[in-house]
Amino acid sequence: MNLKNNQHQYVISVLNRSAADCPEVLVGYSENLYRAKLVETVLSSLEKRIILVAGPSASGKTTTAKKLVSELLRVGKKAAVISMDDFYKNRSEMPIIDGKINAEVIEALEMGLLEKVLRTFLANGKTSVPHYDFSKGVREDNFAEIDAGKNGVLILEGLHAINPLVCEHLDDESFYRLYVSPHSGYVGDRSVLDRRDLRFLRRLVRDYYTRDSSAERTFEMWEDVGKCEDVYVRPLGKTADRMLDTTHPYEICVLKETAIKVLKTVDKNSLYYEKATALIRFLEEPLSLPLSEIPEKSLLNEFLPAESICE
Repeated sequence: MNLKNNQHQYVISVLNRSAADCPEVLVGYSENLYRAKLVETVLSSLEKRIILVAGPSASGKTTTAKKLVSELLRVGKKAAVISMDDFYKNRSEMPIIDGKINAEVIEALEMGLLEKVLRTFLANGKTSVPHYDFSKGVREDNFAEIDAGKNGVLILEGLHAINPLVCEHLDDESFYRLYVSPHSGYVGDRSVLDRRDLRFLRRLVRDYYTRDSSAERTFEMWEDVGKCEDVYVRPLGKTADRMLDTTHPYEICVLKETAIKVLKTVDKNSLYYEKATALIRFLEEPLSLPLSEIPEKSLLNEFLPAESICE
């Protein structure tokens, strides 16, 4: 199935024909395309003990990490996932940048504790991990123990997972670096949706359902997130052992209706009104598919949670 142009962008007119003719085939193709990349990742990382999964916001890191566990099990490898989010410093110890707490920089993490956890796993195949209570802004150390066995694999996912500081004092040969992000955008008859805007739409819809966040609030947050990514995250993509494209061709068709609904709430006097209007203009082009088309175990459920499908 050829849905892209020579610039590796998904073409909306071609996508629409596929969605209209046989949506289940388009969905199946998209899901299989992503799973094939997971399998390739596993086969190329079999000699490694720790897989580092990094990427910008709304790239699908969490789901990708969990799916890697399943794919590793298929080849006889036991695996466990831990999140860098659980290694945040207590809120009272967070760095203050430009007059406010900044949790996006690596200095917000307790890197010494992370190194200890990784070192223990490399030695024993098991380790104790912390848990971060975001409601209280407090980390509880030794919260749980994970055990993948002497030959098992630990998957660490997080914004800064492939930062050199993560394994600075550890055996570099034990690590496999995976950079996860949508690497394909869309082109319509009137406009283009680039990869960053696709991630924004994912975040917009997810935060609407899970955090009751307004479009205005998501736009405000996205500016700060983008600045951090451009400095601390995206430049490290070139150091990864593999880049994994999480774009699902049909996702724009299932994101469409909710995204338009949320974007239409942006006030005409808002700083973000022009951008919201441009996104709506693009979103009017793809054919809409019902949320029920999304398979139960799809990565897209990270951004379109179960309660959205019931609406």
